[in-house]
Amino acid sequence: MNPTNAASKKIRQLSEDEKIHIKEAFDLLDTDKDGFIDYYEMKAATRALGLEAKKAQILSIMRTYDPPHGNKIGYEDFYYIIDEAEFMEIMTKSENWA
Repeated sequence: MNPTNAASKKIRQLSEDEKIHIKEAFDLLDTDKDGFIDYYEMKAATRALGLEAKKAQILSIMRTYDPPHGNKIGYEDFYYIIDEAEFMEIMTKSENWA
């Protein structure tokens, strides 16, 4: 499944209030305001969630969810992975956590 296509489907199912909250979360993580969450911004997000990740693990997640950019996650892909259950599953699957 292409994450970007799944993100488009998920966006239509969210309420306006949920869309606003997710956009606010994305904007908070996108500290350099380039429209993407990069490695450093994702590392800060995982730390905020109480998770410590190795660089390779974060980059692997980012490449999985946004292959065209490789090391960055765009807004639509962020919608897809923000689902708490899916995000936590991704973050805890690997044995590569520090």
